[in-house]
Amino acid sequence: MFYLSHAGMMRRAQRRVKHGRFFGILSWPDMGARAAADRGPRVHVTLIFNPSSGGQETQNRLAAIHAGCRELGVDYELLVISPERPTAWAVERVLKQPPERVWVCGGDGTVTAVGAALLNSGIPLAILPGGTANAIARSVGVPARMTEAVKFAAEGPPRPFDALRVNGRISLLTAGAGYDSAIIATADGDLKKRFGILAYIYAALKHLGSTEATMFEITVDGTPAEHCAGHCLLIANIGKLFGEIDLMPEALPDDGRMDIAVLTLGDLADLLSLSGHVLQGKQKQHPGSRFLTASKVEVKFGGPLRTEVDGDVAGITDHITAEALPGALSLVRSETAKRGLLPLWAPAAPKS
Repeated sequence: MFYLSHAGMMRRAQRRVKHGRFFGILSWPDMGARAAADRGPRVHVTLIFNPSSGGQETQNRLAAIHAGCRELGVDYELLVISPERPTAWAVERVLKQPPERVWVCGGDGTVTAVGAALLNSGIPLAILPGGTANAIARSVGVPARMTEAVKFAAEGPPRPFDALRVNGRISLLTAGAGYDSAIIATADGDLKKRFGILAYIYAALKHLGSTEATMFEITVDGTPAEHCAGHCLLIANIGKLFGEIDLMPEALPDDGRMDIAVLTLGDLADLLSLSGHVLQGKQKQHPGSRFLTASKVEVKFGGPLRTEVDGDVAGITDHITAEALPGALSLVRSETAKRGLLPLWAPAAPKS
């Protein structure tokens, strides 16, 4: 462990993180923040930082986080994750010596991995937007500008937050099969790194009309099975697609339940029809869709389908079993996340 406090060493650390030459721990009690401490007790947090998320904005993200912490009088320990030192390594350190709060800066996959490891620990988690879609951050009311997000992470109240267990994996946002999983598989990797959110739009248009419909056999809370045909299955803890589109507005992250949707998206006409109903708040009246809610659900597919969990491809299977985990995570979030706090077209890594 070592200490940095002046701008020159800060820039050197940024360069080392950017180029993958920094592995380990930075403990950062900023001496320049002493004046801010007069406002109240200093906050001590651990920041888990993924430098590979969100494109080439690593230096800007670190600088903005550091500036926000300096202004607020926050001491932070920086744990930079990498293939050599993955999320599990960082979380193991956190659980051995729990800080007042854990902050995570990375994409939705990184946020979910950290959140999954902190379930039922009682350690508050706060999100700093550092990915491409930032869907979880958008959905829970994280501000778009990084300095404002840091303030929210330091001062916002932690609230109970549900999680889902989907085929043994933890989901904080949404899991799915079929059309949405095909989109994620296509957009992932180099395409997302080069084009950001546009990669998802390209993938959505590419697969529209090419994904075959299947029959879903859905058993909700042990009731008799219901059969629904569609192109896409979604199981949601939060019902906002990209954190903005209220596909399932009744899917609340603290109701102890999950919301399920089977959607017909065979062509552009289907997409436009569903979009029109969503914009009017009448999605449940859409003739090609079925919406359900459950604490436990088992879904059998008509054939093997690609699946995803929180924006990460989760393999090919012929079924999904999911259960809600009420209040399993303590998350810094808005009580009611408002539309537009992190706009869909905001940069993936705000610079200030």
